[in-house]
Amino acid sequence: MARTSGGVSFPQRKRKNNVTTVLQLCQVFFQSSQTPQTPQAMEISINTLTLKVSPIIINTGIQIQSALTPTAETPEELDSPVPVDLWERRNWRDLKLWFLDEMRHEDQQEQAPLIPQGESLQMSIKSICLTLEAGVGHRTVPMLLAKSFHGDVTNWSTLINVHSTLNLEVYYPNQMLGVWEPLVEPLEDEAKDGFKPWTLELKMKKVVSDEVDYKTEIVISSSDQLNITVSKKVWTSHAEQPGHGTLQNLQ
Repeated sequence: MARTSGGVSFPQRKRKNNVTTVLQLCQVFFQSSQTPQTPQAMEISINTLTLKVSPIIINTGIQIQSALTPTAETPEELDSPVPVDLWERRNWRDLKLWFLDEMRHEDQQEQAPLIPQGESLQMSIKSICLTLEAGVGHRTVPMLLAKSFHGDVTNWSTLINVHSTLNLEVYYPNQMLGVWEPLVEPLEDEAKDGFKPWTLELKMKKVVSDEVDYKTEIVISSSDQLNITVSKKVWTSHAEQPGHGTLQNLQ
């Protein structure tokens, strides 16, 4: 057993009142199964995911990334001496030309067609609460909230197929009335005689066909009507408040 100590020790009495929680405590359920007869199947489930994003958090993340990322050094000019056998005759197979390699690679792909292996990954988050905050002096004001996600990924090793659904509810705080007002209006649910969130779908799949030039097809769609309510309070909240936060110092 080894025991080490070091670093900078901060008093608990000063640290407990200066802690900013980015991710609230959450439970993640992960299950994976695979047998010689069946493909790999994974499942990820999260009940509640609560995230908070503020200018000071973004600034801290940028500083950490800049500290961990090494500074790119300017490469010196490399000498390129002329080969001695530059004008000697060579076999074209030994030249390793890039366009010939690509042709051979395409021939190999045509000879070995992609066969779906049947892998599957299911990810579901029952409730997502994303709070975007803008600094106003020494306090923060919540600006946006969003929630609900479900996604399925199959055959990622060969013909990947992705299907995800995002149920979105966006609100902004009206401090004059002390209420949350919807920015993305909820939709009427005739089946349940109530309201339901706006649904956005994302589909991605690989296309194996000689008739089209593209290899991947991405479709972002929604069958519901998108109703956005923009008031003067929205513009003032989103235009003036970030100017008081830390993001102004990053410009």
